[in-house]
Amino acid sequence: MASSHTNEEEHHQKVKEYMEKYGIKMNNSLVNKQTGIDLIQFMETYPIISGMMSKNQIYGILYYLKQVIDTGVIGDVVELGCNIGTTSIFVKKFLDMYAPDRSYHVYDCWEGLPPKVEQDESTTSYQFRQGSCKTSKDVFIDVFNHFKLDLPVIHSGWFKEIPDNQYPEKICLAIYDGDFYTSITDSFDKTFHKVQSGGMILIDDIGGVNNSLDTHPLPGAERACLDFLKDKKETYDYLAYADKDLNFGIPCGGARIVKL
Repeated sequence: MASSHTNEEEHHQKVKEYMEKYGIKMNNSLVNKQTGIDLIQFMETYPIISGMMSKNQIYGILYYLKQVIDTGVIGDVVELGCNIGTTSIFVKKFLDMYAPDRSYHVYDCWEGLPPKVEQDESTTSYQFRQGSCKTSKDVFIDVFNHFKLDLPVIHSGWFKEIPDNQYPEKICLAIYDGDFYTSITDSFDKTFHKVQSGGMILIDDIGGVNNSLDTHPLPGAERACLDFLKDKKETYDYLAYADKDLNFGIPCGGARIVKL
């Protein structure tokens, strides 16, 4: 387990402090007075097109996207690791309806996962390998065309090799879905300093029912968080995603960082 989360009471206290500091209220009354967008109803806009993400996880991303917009955090939205667009179609549609002035940038190498490093090793029998999750830019574009959506700004390549100027200067929400240690580390290196105060970073494949890195199929994501945040004032919690009933409060596979 993460050394920064050795005590459950301490962890919940940190979550409480985050919520109080940024006015986060964990409830589902998400109807906006101006546009009438209800996130629960909005989730029915599209089907979940792959097993990469579940409905409750995408709901969590939209919940926090709406929150940073409503609280006036400036900047654009980035998704590092978009694959075929399972999450992307929801984010793009939401931005089109709710905040069309915000740019949406997606990043993927389209070659699947990079080589594993030591921090990606675990004892579980379910293992991801180099090249897992491989797809193509054409498939991503076809998905957007199928749902009659305008494309986001697409950047192709390994995250660390994409020039810095292809990442927005100001970011309100960053979504990291690179799975392995190096991909998450590169995501931090490229975008952490660009996320604005009060903005958020949501990281997939962190936290679960047992919450043990030794048996997690993708432990590198959380190990990257631990290493990167060692000298930072920010920390993380496990509230990125809602549960199956679209409520927050238990680890459901995603970490959240609020930028100070």
